[in-house]
Amino acid sequence: MDFFYKFIFLTVTSGLSCWGFQQLTERDRVKLEKFLAMSVQCSGAHAASVALVRNTTVLYRNGYGHGSPPIDKNTTFCIGGLTKLFTAGLVSQLIDAHNS
Repeated sequence: MDFFYKFIFLTVTSGLSCWGFQQLTERDRVKLEKFLAMSVQCSGAHAASVALVRNTTVLYRNGYGHGSPPIDKNTTFCIGGLTKLFTAGLVSQLIDAHNS
């Protein structure tokens, strides 16, 4: 579980370091690719998909890992149990709106 929190922290801080750029530089892209590929491998995950978006502009997207068919930037994944997080977030917003 400790690795999960480190992964999230580093992913978020990587994204924030790119916040001021309209596009990623090639150097940033290479560093990000190495970091994400290593993170997926070290976590034991079979695959992951990553996207950095600023406003409506996609700064970066790629798929990592292995599968059949091969994982790439266009691979889609089932979100499974993550819908609970979306539902909880929406319910929280409704409660906040009602209490204001």
